[in-house]
Amino acid sequence: MLEPELSHTVSQVADGIFRVVVKARKPALWVWVHLKDMDAKYSDNFIHLAPWREMDIEVRPTERMSLEDFQRRLEVRSVHDVVNPHR
Repeated sequence: MLEPELSHTVSQVADGIFRVVVKARKPALWVWVHLKDMDAKYSDNFIHLAPWREMDIEVRPTERMSLEDFQRRLEVRSVHDVVNPHR
């Protein structure tokens, strides 16, 4: 399985609402976003990305947080990270 080379950008679109734009250079299966140690509602998750296709995911944390804290807690992963955990 090839490394999908995921990248992402983050913006705050409203008070308590963040947008994560995820992109992959190679096919990416079961991509998900997660906030470490924080519950949140996600507009979408566990998605497949074709090369260079972008996907917007809206994230609403259950607690107020700054953009900087959101970025620190954010993890973007794919099935590649599960299959190859030591990379």
